Amino acid sequence: MVPLGCRSENGVAIGDGQSHRKWHQYPAIPARIKPYRSDQRRVTVGVALLQSRPAAKMGISPSNQQPSIADVQPRTFWGHLRLESPRETLLYFASLALVAATVFIPRLPPLADYPQHLAVADVARRLIDPAAPEHALYSVSFFTYNGLFHFVVSRLGVVLPIEFAGRLVVAIALVGMGSAVLALLRSLGRPPVYAFLFVPALFSFSVAWGFINHSLCLFLGTTALVCIVHALVRPSIKLAIVTAVLGLVCAFAHVFATGVLCLLATAIAPELAWRHVSGARRAVRWRRAALRVVVALAPLLIGGIYDISVFLEQYDWNPDSYTDPALEGMSPPCWKKVVFFGTYVTGALWDKTDMVLVWLVVAVLVAIVIAGRQQRRRGEAPSGPAPVYGPLVALTVAYFVVPMVFIGTHLVFPRLAQVLLLTAIMVVPRLAGAVANQARRWAVGLALATGLNLCGHAVGHAIETNSASRVIDALPAGRRVSSVMYNAGGISFQLTSLVHVAAYYGTRQHGEWAYSFARFFSVPIHFDTPQPPWPKKGWEFRPRDYNARCNYARVYDVVVVGMPRRQKHASEEEVRSFIFKQDASIPSLIAHEGRFWAFDTAGIPADGTY
Repeated sequence: MVPLGCRSENGVAIGDGQSHRKWHQYPAIPARIKPYRSDQRRVTVGVALLQSRPAAKMGISPSNQQPSIADVQPRTFWGHLRLESPRETLLYFASLALVAATVFIPRLPPLADYPQHLAVADVARRLIDPAAPEHALYSVSFFTYNGLFHFVVSRLGVVLPIEFAGRLVVAIALVGMGSAVLALLRSLGRPPVYAFLFVPALFSFSVAWGFINHSLCLFLGTTALVCIVHALVRPSIKLAIVTAVLGLVCAFAHVFATGVLCLLATAIAPELAWRHVSGARRAVRWRRAALRVVVALAPLLIGGIYDISVFLEQYDWNPDSYTDPALEGMSPPCWKKVVFFGTYVTGALWDKTDMVLVWLVVAVLVAIVIAGRQQRRRGEAPSGPAPVYGPLVALTVAYFVVPMVFIGTHLVFPRLAQVLLLTAIMVVPRLAGAVANQARRWAVGLALATGLNLCGHAVGHAIETNSASRVIDALPAGRRVSSVMYNAGGISFQLTSLVHVAAYYGTRQHGEWAYSFARFFSVPIHFDTPQPPWPKKGWEFRPRDYNARCNYARVYDVVVVGMPRRQKHASEEEVRSFIFKQDASIPSLIAHEGRFWAFDTAGIPADGTY
């Protein structure tokens, strides 16, 4: 039996048989409590003492007499980035580095929309020079909620090669997100080793599709959430300032991801605030908790006001851009959102191994929950702060309610799957003994397997697409380029990572490229001159619809062709006939390597169609 007043390392009264410690290690028994020979009477008096003292003064959560998050929160910046041992810390950041290396291995990173964002950033870089000729074609306005990547890369591009600057920012977003997840778990008093279980979701659906501003915003938003968690436990002016700055930067980066941050913060705040305030009466405690919630969340209002201001301005420009008449509200049934959850978390690799790793993470989480319940029933569960369930509930509801097409934006609800997995990791119980060691080995193994798997596929992607990069380098400068890409998704990365390959021409040769994102109000670069209307049958995603005689093809008259893999050894005559049909003899060949070709189609007659 443990003497009254004994405390565990977390400062909480214990009675689990650890009486082997020496008496002088524990605080003295209060003078008003007399020792009793009966263990039963001693426990009774101990309970009375606990009930007579304010829980907050004893370092115990007022709600459930468990160790409070305040007792275990790191007090330093670097403390948030440490795991339970130097070896685990090294392994964790090694796995993050392997994931980030994916964007450096091939010459064309396997990110679908990334080439467009990089080309827009390069235009912004060139517009820094008042004498740049691009001023005749483009204007720039960073009053937007989809512009952080373009702003940062355009400034880094002044001192670094623009393509390296773009890769560097993507890598920072990946490593930063992994670091922020670790810091969030540490701030909530959750086992830091569980951060390994998030690594298979790091190269997410959003990253693979090249939604770079969204990914940057999730990294910064998770960091802001760490500050909010600290503010709910120990409010301070410094935390409020940092939260306000991060919230504003998030609002500048991506509006939807900022909404996800606000949802998470709103879901986590009431529960944490209630745990870390006290009051003689319930009404007093409710008022104090509400005040703490307001203090912690109020700094996010600055970013919210910014995004509303941007929306009002852009809505006046074009109200139709915020709806898709044909697809608005479209969404798969809920059962498909469950069955294809692994696809919506990642879905990047052709052989589905990334999805297998995600489902293994889900299986490990379920096994941890089952093992945790068994240990609680046997009284073997280790002590520690209770998890916060609000974010899991909120993200689960959002995942099933938000459609695929929302406010004119496509591929919306899959962006929530990665965050939903994070909220599940935040609530699984801590384990003890051999089961904990087994869970630890699984978590570390899955993280390292993810990094090695992605690097291996990046090597395969480089072998497949580096020839396309060399064809782009061979194009003449100052032209207008389009692309006709069959099998735009590779045998390593299945998404259409080559569909916007013409945008690399804009970055490297400073020409114009078809289907430019500069047409969209949400990015900071806009056309100042009228542009040809997009064709009714666009060949960006449907290469078989390419019509060399239509008006759009006549404007963008240099075309990069990616032949189907089954025709990768086709002769030049076969390629000409396959792509240009009756005009096969007119285009002149510019470059060819592997299944990639480039032609100058000037001279093909226009048929006046769109």
